[in-house]
Amino acid sequence: MRAVAIFLFALLLSGCGRTTTHVAGPFYLTYFENPDEMLLFRCPNGPDEGCAGESFPDATVFAAGASKKYIVLARHPYNDQNRSLDTDRTEYFYFARVKEEFRGWGDNPEKVVGPLNGVEFLAAKSRYHLPNFSIHLSDLE
Repeated sequence: MRAVAIFLFALLLSGCGRTTTHVAGPFYLTYFENPDEMLLFRCPNGPDEGCAGESFPDATVFAAGASKKYIVLARHPYNDQNRSLDTDRTEYFYFARVKEEFRGWGDNPEKVVGPLNGVEFLAAKSRYHLPNFSIHLSDLE
């Protein structure tokens, strides 16, 4: 299923006028049908040339930010009982940017940390000087 989604991603971007938002470097946010199902993808050659998202958090990203050293993401997870979006909970993720981030999918160097709760994320933010969230889903609608 994930492979099909990645394949369809490039088609959707080029043919359907999807909103694609550049986060930093080769990283972009987009969604397929529902803005509540925003995903982060790494597109080494730009979003029109194919993208990968295997190592990143699943859909429901609603905020992202970037610095020269880190990418940060926030998402609302799905409720396990009925697969609805649980906006009362927030999970946080971050990963260090590396010089290899523009290489092909097979050289995916990102080591995603998370999901973290709010307290854990604030501790990591303080310790590693993580960036603020500069992109919010509400800004993209």
